[in-house]
Amino acid sequence: KVLERTPDAVEAHIILAAVHAAQGQEAQREQQEILRIEPDFKLKEWVPRRFPFKHEEDTERMMELLRKAGLPE
Repeated sequence: KVLERTPDAVEAHIILAAVHAAQGQEAQREQQEILRIEPDFKLKEWVPRRFPFKHEEDTERMMELLRKAGLPE
């Protein structure tokens, strides 16, 4: 629903990319959308700032999934 109302909601695309990667599905469409919206996207800059998990291992897990989705460090 978020993407229906706001197609450029990069956080929603990031979450979808992580979910697809966690399920072993292709995340290329989400990866392309993220890089279209934020061409300078870097995992180490975005994830801790936009997804401030309480536990470091949760941050690392999110970054691992987004790496699997093909997003740049």
